[in-house]
Amino acid sequence: MTLLVVLFCAQQAVAQADSTASVQRLSPEQRAEKLTTTMSKQLLLSKEQVEQVRAINLKYATERQEGARKNREQMKANMEARNAEMKAVLNEAQYQKYLQMERKAVRGMMQKAKARREAAQGQQATDAPTE
Repeated sequence: MTLLVVLFCAQQAVAQADSTASVQRLSPEQRAEKLTTTMSKQLLLSKEQVEQVRAINLKYATERQEGARKNREQMKANMEARNAEMKAVLNEAQYQKYLQMERKAVRGMMQKAKARREAAQGQQATDAPTE
């Protein structure tokens, strides 16, 4: 279950991997397009696969935007459904590489979140009143 939650979160990390300098919110369409472009290049998708993957990515980016990710059970269900749809579109080698990409993106996202937490804690320590 943890892997599914982690993989679901990876979608956001992959979509925003190249926008670390600018902290802007992407629309579901922008998020889906960035993720599709990354997947197309790394998985060497055919034109037909690109269109199918784009539709899948847009569907789940839109659901995420609309708050479909309110709890862990919903996240798990969404990830399982997304993975099933991706598996139907991708060949086995592409699917395995897709899963590796997701795991790598999640590790990067978790490291960034940890760094932000540590920075915030450091900032709180410097903001604390001194006696």
